Amino acid sequence: MARSELPPWAESLPYALMVCDRRFRLTYMNRRAERLTRKYGGRRLLGTDLLGCHPPEAQIRLKRILASGRSSVRIQRKGRTAFLTWDSVWTRNGRIGGLVEVHMRLPNRVLEGFQS
Repeated sequence: MARSELPPWAESLPYALMVCDRRFRLTYMNRRAERLTRKYGGRRLLGTDLLGCHPPEAQIRLKRILASGRSSVRIQRKGRTAFLTWDSVWTRNGRIGGLVEVHMRLPNRVLEGFQS
C-alpha cells in the first residue's frame, strides 16, 4: 500500500502507523512512525524488510498474523513509557495484501496498577 493509496488523515493520526506488503517490505510510515524509528533510520526504512526490525519471537508472531488474518494487540513497556501495539492484515479485493502496525503511547494513568 503506497502513501498515495492511504487517506490524507493517516498523516495526522496521533499514533505511529506502518504498513508492509505480503513480503514484509515496509511500504508506508506516517510522520509519527518516522520519528519513532528515527534511531533505526526513520524514513530510510521504507522498502526494507519489516521482519529485520523485530526480534525472532516477534517475527514468528507477524508471520502468524499474515498467515491467519487474525489481529494481535499487546502492551509493551520501554522504561517508564508503555505502548499499545496493534498488528493486523490489510486487504484489497478480499485478498490479504500485508500488515498494518500501529503504535500508540499510553498515558501513565492507564498503567496505574497494570502488571506486565
